[in-house]
Amino acid sequence: VVFVFIGLVIFNFTPSKLCGPFRDYERFSEPFTEVINRSGVFKKYIVDNIRTTSVFIIIVILVALVIYYYRSLAASREVMIDLLKEQVRNEMAGKHMLAMRQVETGGSKKNGEKKVSKRKMMRRQSTMHGFANATAEL
Repeated sequence: VVFVFIGLVIFNFTPSKLCGPFRDYERFSEPFTEVINRSGVFKKYIVDNIRTTSVFIIIVILVALVIYYYRSLAASREVMIDLLKEQVRNEMAGKHMLAMRQVETGGSKKNGEKKVSKRKMMRRQSTMHGFANATAEL
């Protein structure tokens, strides 16, 4: 949309005759046209072909495809982040369930281990996995 306005200014409006760098020209685009005309036949041919509608349409389509690609890439990364958060929550719930099951069964009493209360087990688990409290709120 902005380029349409700029194109209208460059190609349709006439510059001020009293002051400014374009006062000797009829249009804003004349200095560029003169440079292109002086530069040679091959460069003039390239610039004339770039000005055609088909090249402009191809450029617009390519820009639209690039924008679509990066938007879909960003959306897929958001989905991946949500899935990873869910996976962390599920793993923490699994660890919590295993710890509670161990507490309920009394745990193993091999090699002189003491029976640990539920409250102590919960404190240990929360200090071991300090990030668990942050992920549980997500």
